[in-house]
Amino acid sequence: MRWWTLLGVPALSMPVARSANGLPLAIQLVGGFGEDQHLLQTAKWVEQNLTNPFAEA
Repeated sequence: MRWWTLLGVPALSMPVARSANGLPLAIQLVGGFGEDQHLLQTAKWVEQNLTNPFAEA
């Protein structure tokens, strides 16, 4: 995430599932410059609709 920070764009990573070994699997979301709120709304949607931290990949 360091490069996104240097570029000044919002970025975040979030767990979405667990591997067969129990390790967390994550995705990284990157927004446009000044689109922090939109990125957070997208992350909220992902969390509510796509993630299941107890599911195996």
